[in-house]
Amino acid sequence: MAIRVGDYSFEGPFKFLNIVRDVPGLFAVHYYRDGKYFLLDIGEEEKLRSALEQHARHDEWDRFARGVLTFAVLYTGEHTVKERRAAVVELREHYQPVCGR
Repeated sequence: MAIRVGDYSFEGPFKFLNIVRDVPGLFAVHYYRDGKYFLLDIGEEEKLRSALEQHARHDEWDRFARGVLTFAVLYTGEHTVKERRAAVVELREHYQPVCGR
């Protein structure tokens, strides 16, 4: 399964983080309601699963979610931290997610 965020195809969305690998990549946090996904946050991490399990904005995600919280990931092992961060800036500017402002 895949979900598009901008020009990127993310794996997921997943309800459970045990499916997410602990490798570098981008993440998109959504909530699911009435057959639609609503974007809450976008970011990048060196170890996706570990970071998402303990993320500082997890309470914020829960507060803004109006449905089932889900996670989508884009594994980016071939890209540098600088490239990942540039992609996040691009996506955040375009979508202006409610979390992480």
